[in-house]
Amino acid sequence: MTVERVVGIDFGTSSSVIKVKTFGNDEPMGEIVGADYIRFDNRDFVPTLVYTARDGSMLYGYEAANASVPGDLSHNFKLDLISGDEETRAGALHFTKQFYNYLFKAYSEQSPRLPACDIETTIISYPAKWPQSLRDDMIAIAQGAGFKNVSGIDEPSAAVKAVMVHDNKSVRLNDDGAANILVVDMGAGTTDLVFCRFEPKSSRGTPDVSILNIWPKGDKGSLLGGREVDEALCEYVKRYLVNCGLPGSRDFRDRYIDKCKAWKETNVSPVLAKPDGVVRYCGFAESIMAMLGTDAEFPPLSRIEFENMLEAYLAQLPQMVNGCLEDAGASGADVDCVILTGGHSQWYFAEEILTGKITKFGRVNLDKIAADQNRIVRTPNPQETVALGLAYQKLIPKPLHTGPIEENVVYCTFCGTRNVDTDIYCKRCERNLSEPQYQSPIFTHAVPQAVANSGKTEIFALPFDKTIKGIADTVQSLLNSKNMSVQVIDSKDGGFIVQARDKDGKWKQFIGMDVALNVVIKKTGATETATYASLEFKQAKWVDKGGIMALSLFVFWPLTITAGIGMYMQGKLPGEIKNTVAVYVNS
Repeated sequence: MTVERVVGIDFGTSSSVIKVKTFGNDEPMGEIVGADYIRFDNRDFVPTLVYTARDGSMLYGYEAANASVPGDLSHNFKLDLISGDEETRAGALHFTKQFYNYLFKAYSEQSPRLPACDIETTIISYPAKWPQSLRDDMIAIAQGAGFKNVSGIDEPSAAVKAVMVHDNKSVRLNDDGAANILVVDMGAGTTDLVFCRFEPKSSRGTPDVSILNIWPKGDKGSLLGGREVDEALCEYVKRYLVNCGLPGSRDFRDRYIDKCKAWKETNVSPVLAKPDGVVRYCGFAESIMAMLGTDAEFPPLSRIEFENMLEAYLAQLPQMVNGCLEDAGASGADVDCVILTGGHSQWYFAEEILTGKITKFGRVNLDKIAADQNRIVRTPNPQETVALGLAYQKLIPKPLHTGPIEENVVYCTFCGTRNVDTDIYCKRCERNLSEPQYQSPIFTHAVPQAVANSGKTEIFALPFDKTIKGIADTVQSLLNSKNMSVQVIDSKDGGFIVQARDKDGKWKQFIGMDVALNVVIKKTGATETATYASLEFKQAKWVDKGGIMALSLFVFWPLTITAGIGMYMQGKLPGEIKNTVAVYVNS
């Protein structure tokens, strides 16, 4: 058997991701939609940062972000690669080469844990608007860093590939037998739109993506990124603290912008996802308040306050969508599907503006999207979508289901056969119908909502192609996306413990110890058709992974509503974990 390793590198403006997929005789080894990852500071993405110290030494990624020696930080240099100024462009190429060398070093150190391979292929991504000369430069840079057999694909084509393999329920073909797709890439720095056409079978007999329009044009960019939200929230907290007597607030933004980002991702964004959600707590602000010796109430932040604060910012999204379509000679009615990528796309306003729920910032009139909100696609971690699409290049997309999804009807995810009952077996192609995207809404969620929002134990029946290790990896990926420190520990009884703790340390300051959320995953039994696994939430002290030999060495205590950790845990996190595991089990 010939084993090939495909390495997908998404070099991003604010962060970069490397995903790896292994194939044996062109067939995926392991889970079809699974992929290995290269870790950076125990996370599956890394800030695209280069720090040049005064002594000439270089720091990259998280080390660059936290540099404590005098020097200069270089960021967003990917944007300067298309600068009209030759000197600026040369500097950006220099930092890009340095950063790719760093990526290859991380890959080389971690590649021994990957399955051995006979062939190693590397695929990099680049913006659709880049000229061929710059694309060639990027391929040469990756090859020069040490990556083997390098080729490149534009970012929207990679995103479409990821969706077609991972979750294509929302891509409906139009009367031409194709799908017009609007890819909205919302990153930390900018938002880019690409209007493209997907044809399941092109003249070459294979799926094809053709670019119809790119927006904004040329080297122009829209600063519709997550960083602007971070800065607005930072100013919101600063005003509150200054009113409470905070002295010396001149460098507040530089000191606390990263803490505001973490607060945004773990608290503000999830809470405001609910129409009636109100943010009433900010951990690092509470710490500063304690030092100031005041107990003034934190000003509640509702959707209304948030939207008023960012009105000019939010108004850019409908303007961009309308501008992109108008420039392409198309209308909103021509859009069959929207793909949201980039970490910033997880905000509620992105989807609600595109579906027409929010119109006070401008109308987009995406008729098909407004009528069927399932036509908006977003992979579980949109920050990884492009990298996954690169790693998936050798996979064959699932057949598209072109009709509406009817209630109480299950569609086979492999052959598209309509099943009038809720059996999980397709008699036509003799496969399981386990994927939730072709099921009616009442069969979509494997975890009841009341149970999902509690800390109680949940039992899952795993199909033959799902594993307890797969559950652990799924939980680890979710918690990493929450900006938490995460480690997976083999409990030596066939199970795993996923430990996660707060990076800012606010749990420790409230509870008096370095406490961690522990997700305990065990095998509880098996039958001829399934393995049964339990998922349980506990609290325990953060431990040294190297010193743990067995589950019995942990001293657990119940997940309680304790100040600090309980305020965070009692709400969404257990439910998010259980729902994410349910999606994995049913996928």
